[in-house]
Amino acid sequence: DAALPKPAPKVLWQVGKTAWHVDAPVLVAGDKVFVASAFLDKEKLGERALICLNAATGAELWKVPLKFNAWAGATLAGEHVIVPCSTIRYDPKELGAAKGEVLAIKAADGKVEWRKDMSGAILATAAAVGDVTIICDTEGQVRALDLKSGNPRWAAKCGGAFFAGPAVAGDAIYAADIEGVVFSVGLADGKARWKLDLGSDAAVKAPGMVYGSPIVHGGRLYLGTSNLEGKSAGADTVIVCIGDK
Repeated sequence: DAALPKPAPKVLWQVGKTAWHVDAPVLVAGDKVFVASAFLDKEKLGERALICLNAATGAELWKVPLKFNAWAGATLAGEHVIVPCSTIRYDPKELGAAKGEVLAIKAADGKVEWRKDMSGAILATAAAVGDVTIICDTEGQVRALDLKSGNPRWAAKCGGAFFAGPAVAGDAIYAADIEGVVFSVGLADGKARWKLDLGSDAAVKAPGMVYGSPIVHGGRLYLGTSNLEGKSAGADTVIVCIGDK
C-alpha cells in the first residue's frame, strides 16, 4: 500500500478566467466565497468588483461594482462584509494620488448598506470588533467606523502612511506604518498608548518598511519588515516579536 501513488487533486470548479484579476485572499464564510477582483489600469486587465460565489458550485450569486480596487479583499462582520478600497497600488511613489472608499455589503444578497469616501487610501483588510470596523489609511490615520452606518467614531493620527492593516487584541489596536514605526491606540477612543520605532529603538535596531499587517498571539506582537526600497533599501529584513517579557 505504501507504494501506491497518492490520488491527484480534483478540480471541483473554476471561474473568473480571463475576466478577473485577484491579488487579495478570498474570504470563505458558510456556503459563500467572496472574491475581490481589481482592474489594472495600465494593463487593462480584470474587473473592479466584489463577487460572491456559491462555495459548492462556483456559481455567481451576486456582484457589486467597486469605484476603486479592493486590493486586500473583504472582512466578515456579522451579516455583512467590509470592503476597503484604494486608488493606488502598494507603491509609496503613488501616495500623492491616494484616496479610498469603504463599503459595507450584505453578505446574503449583495445589498450595499453604506459606502464612505475616504481622503486616504486603504490598502489592507479592515478589522471588525463589536459594533465598529477599524481601518488604517495612507494618511497615517487609524479610524474606527460605526458598523451600522459607516459614520466615524474616532480617528487617530499616528505617523507615516499605513500599507498594513490593524491588529486588535483586548482593548488595544496595533498598527505599523511604512516607516517601520509600530503604534498602539485604544480601541474605545483611539488615544495613543505607545509607539516603537523599529529602526531607532536600541532593543530592536531593525529599520525597514512594513507592508504586512501585524499579528497578535499569546500576548506578543509579530510583524515583518521589507527593504526593497525606502530609506533602508538593501538592508537586512527581519521578523520582529514584541512583548513585555
